[in-house]
Amino acid sequence: MRAPLKLALAAAAFVLIALAFPGDDAPPQDSDLRPVVAAVPDADNAWTDFEVIRAAHDATVEEIRFLGMQLDGITDAPRVEKLIARNARAMAAFRSFGRRKAFQDPVTRDPASIGPSTPMPSFLGVVTAARLCLLHADLLHKSGRASEALDETLAVLDAGRVLVGSNQPFLTQLVGGLLLERASSRALKLVKSGRLPKPRLLEAARRFSTPTGLARGYQDGFRFDYMLGLFVVDHIRTYAIGDFDWMNPSPIGRLVFRAQLALARWSFIFMPERTKAHIARRVRLRIEAAAMPCSAVKMPDDHVSMGLRNTLGNRFLGYGETGSRYQEKLLARRCAVDFRVARAGVAAALESFRSERGRYPTELGMLAPRWLPAVPVDPFTGGAIAYSPETGELRTDGKDSEGKPL
Repeated sequence: MRAPLKLALAAAAFVLIALAFPGDDAPPQDSDLRPVVAAVPDADNAWTDFEVIRAAHDATVEEIRFLGMQLDGITDAPRVEKLIARNARAMAAFRSFGRRKAFQDPVTRDPASIGPSTPMPSFLGVVTAARLCLLHADLLHKSGRASEALDETLAVLDAGRVLVGSNQPFLTQLVGGLLLERASSRALKLVKSGRLPKPRLLEAARRFSTPTGLARGYQDGFRFDYMLGLFVVDHIRTYAIGDFDWMNPSPIGRLVFRAQLALARWSFIFMPERTKAHIARRVRLRIEAAAMPCSAVKMPDDHVSMGLRNTLGNRFLGYGETGSRYQEKLLARRCAVDFRVARAGVAAALESFRSERGRYPTELGMLAPRWLPAVPVDPFTGGAIAYSPETGELRTDGKDSEGKPL
């Protein structure tokens, strides 16, 4: 038998075997995974300030890098002051941003329209304005104006809360978490300096002890990720295979996923509803994990298994999973931000307590409700934050997303 004929017969047999197996699964029940975005009135929407910041911020890429380097300690004050003066309008809009009720990008008001080509807003201006406010706080603090320095720090905290509290895609939550983290680091230095009067210490304790809502923000972001996953499945045949290499960090994972995508070109092999069910299962696991103590989280890999017909070869291609700690690292970052913000609030309450009693309390429970609305828990363990009555230091055994102690 000639080779072309053998090949044709083998292909025909393959098609017949594939068609002999049951069809696609029923669509997944996913109403809990679809984000519902309520329109925000323009007067309450920080998007108005966002556009002003984006248009008004004036810093080159090199200057933005310079600002990031100065956050750990200003080494070139004159240059920082010039950048602050040049960006006064953007900084004013940034302070207004934090006074709004929510941030809503008009493009994402309809989550069902989100796809890989949906333009996401650039937060470069917001991050730059936040850095300038924090550096301004540092300059004010050094000149003996600690209360004004706290105001600048709280502006960054408020902007972070607006972003985190908005039902928006995951990028928004990440930027919000970054602002919360930076604000808490600056506040901790202010509190420890001993220059804040007692009323401002109590204000800082109250503002920083309020839960960040970052877990809820992550859950909202995961729901937008789910909509993106649905879009990709529905349009899988219109994309080049190489477009999705970023989804798998390992060479083997990319190889397997490329094979899956290649098979997805054939409708009698690819099962889109089963693929959506795989995505739904993973998103539900992430949503559940986002509210758990990080020490209890064990996430599956971030690899998206394609739903392929249940043949022996496709079991390998459709159901294999490769290990990845990406999601655990992402959640560790959430816990690190929550811990740093809570630590800033508790530290302010401790300093206020010591200014009145001449010592630190023997336990953190003594701070509530007079100095602290409630004593926060350690987001890594779900239990009490480790505390030293002798030094007033707060500790956790948790580590940040890079594995570094906090």
